[in-house]
Amino acid sequence: MRSSGPFGCKLGLVVGLAVVLVLCAAALVACGEDESTTTEAPATTLGTDTTAGPATTAAAADDQVYEFKLSLHNPADSPEDQFFDAWAQKVDEATDGRVKVTVFPGAVLGNPADGLTMVKTGICDILWSFTGFFPAEFKANSVLSLPLLLPGTSQENTAVFWDLIESRPEILEEFEDQSLKLLEFHAGPTAILGSNKLVASVDDLKNLQLRVGGGPLTDAVVAWGVSPIAMPPTDLYESLQKNVIDGYIFDPAGVLAYKAYEPVEYFLDLPFNANPLFTVMNLDKWNQLPADLQELVTSVSGRLASDEFAEMQDASTAELWAAVEEAGKTITVPTQEVMAGFQPGADEAISKWVEEKSADGIDADGLVRAVGELVEKNVKE
Repeated sequence: MRSSGPFGCKLGLVVGLAVVLVLCAAALVACGEDESTTTEAPATTLGTDTTAGPATTAAAADDQVYEFKLSLHNPADSPEDQFFDAWAQKVDEATDGRVKVTVFPGAVLGNPADGLTMVKTGICDILWSFTGFFPAEFKANSVLSLPLLLPGTSQENTAVFWDLIESRPEILEEFEDQSLKLLEFHAGPTAILGSNKLVASVDDLKNLQLRVGGGPLTDAVVAWGVSPIAMPPTDLYESLQKNVIDGYIFDPAGVLAYKAYEPVEYFLDLPFNANPLFTVMNLDKWNQLPADLQELVTSVSGRLASDEFAEMQDASTAELWAAVEEAGKTITVPTQEVMAGFQPGADEAISKWVEEKSADGIDADGLVRAVGELVEKNVKE
């Protein structure tokens, strides 16, 4: 038998020590795995915390500026252009410069009749327009432009519009069906007649060629003996100068904006109808905005902006009549007897509208009654 000797003892000590070190290392690894599992669990919980998540998103959004183009068919420096310049400034201030809106007046981005296509395809991001340009898309909304139904000021009629939105869901649904975000919705002041021939009664309208904005009013003017002419308001002034048309039925704010009072001599201050005017945004562009920016833009839009727009348009009406009087033109204010002469044609147009829209599955008769009730509530005697 061989003796281990001093070398054998040392070797035994070294081997024993190595075994101890291996066991300690294994224990440390096991402990490390336990610690890793323990520390990662809270980290995962923090990452999905509903408070922490939006804070990170908001911080990232602060670095991005969202820029949008607004198309407006009324001319530069018109009251509508001035309104949207002021609104764009409010949006800028409300969002601390994170949302910027550039206004393009004068239909420079495209024909007013192509407005919905423009906002859907990205030629513009925001559009101000008139439902009468798009009768196929706004069937229920056209109740608001029925003849002789809304006799009030822009502010009074706008109150009817918003009450109708709240009570009749089909009004707002027509915007949503077009993938549009409704930012503002107001009534123009009720339309008036401007012409180169004195019109003091319904009989005086016969055989006149008048520019009419479209919608149910067209059926009424046909019943009154008028030949309705469709044309964008941008062509109105020149057409009057060249006697292509005899006159127009147009809201006072539009008459002022396009200076359409200059080429005509006579005015009939009869409330023919109200124009439903709207400001919409491409829904995909709206949804690109973070929730906090959507809330801030909404704070300066909606009914607040609509009421401000209506107030501005009523001021435009007063400005128009002042300009007409200063120019020495003739203004006829109809008596109740004269008004009554226009009613049969209006009733005929309303009945036709109810029949057509009912066939489309719309509660047309209910909408007419609802508007009538809201007029009694909102329009001052």
